[in-house]
Amino acid sequence: MNKIYQKIIPDGKNLIKGKISGFTLVGLLVVVLIIGIFAVVSYPQYRMAVYKARFTQLQAAAQPIMRSFERYYMETGTQATSLDELDIGRPQTSSLQIIVVGGGNVVPIDHVRFQMPGKLPGVYYLWFPYTNKSVEGKHYCNVESGDESKRELANKICRAVSGREPDSCGSVGCRYPMY
Repeated sequence: MNKIYQKIIPDGKNLIKGKISGFTLVGLLVVVLIIGIFAVVSYPQYRMAVYKARFTQLQAAAQPIMRSFERYYMETGTQATSLDELDIGRPQTSSLQIIVVGGGNVVPIDHVRFQMPGKLPGVYYLWFPYTNKSVEGKHYCNVESGDESKRELANKICRAVSGREPDSCGSVGCRYPMY
């Protein structure tokens, strides 16, 4: 019995004198504090990376639709007046919303707005077909006006994805040119 006890605690006298080696409470608190500071500093960067990835996903979902508009124009010589005239179905992304502004029976589409409401707050991807000569074929990261906190976050997202400052801001929001 004495031999087993000595294998677990080699020197029973050290146990009584308080010479046990290990981590102190202060040392553990310092490590937890360092990890906490790292988390506080890195979380905003992580969140912005997630938003940039979602915007990239939005752009990728919008590309086939924009190409379809261009194909339609090359084939017919006129602009599409609705999404139904295009040779493409709706994207499989369930959170993507496509809003066509303008269009009708004979009126060409003014612009197309792609957005992911729950995932990109206050931000949408805007594309102008070749109907408006001043902005034809241009792509924008657009910020909606509205809630101040959402607008501030949306401006940060658009600034990060476009790498530019807005070319115009107004009562509707700000437009950041993409290319």
